[in-house]
Amino acid sequence: ETGKVLNHLGRFYILAKNYKGAEESLKRASDILQQNSHPESYRSFELLGDLYMSEKQPLLNKEAAKDNYNKSLELALKYFSENSVNVNRVKGKINNLEINSWKSRGNFNGIHVRITRANIGGILNRWLMRFYKSK
Repeated sequence: ETGKVLNHLGRFYILAKNYKGAEESLKRASDILQQNSHPESYRSFELLGDLYMSEKQPLLNKEAAKDNYNKSLELALKYFSENSVNVNRVKGKINNLEINSWKSRGNFNGIHVRITRANIGGILNRWLMRFYKSK
C-alpha cells in the first residue's frame, strides 16, 4: 500500500507543480512496488514518463519519458492482458511521443497516422461494441 500511496502523492505533486517532490515520490514508489512484484509498479513508470513529458516543468526530458513509458509497458504486459485499458493507455502515450517526435523533425505532414496492432485492435473493438449494441 505504501507504494500506491507514493504514486498518488507523486501525481498530486505533479498537479501542484512540485516536480522534484513528484520525481522523488514516484522513484520511491517504483522501488517499493517492484520489490514486491506489485501489478501497480507499471503506474510509477507511467507517471514518471508523464512528469518528464510535461513541458511546463524544468525536468523536461523526452528520452527519459520514452524510457519510463517503455518500462511501464513492459510491466503492464506482465500483469495485464494486451488489450487492457492500462496497456492501451501506455501504448497511446508511446505512440503520441513518437508522433510528436516526427512533428518536431518536420517529417509529419498532419495527415499520417501510425497504425499498430493496438490501434487496429482498439478500432475493431469499438466497432464491434457499437455493432452489437445496435442489435
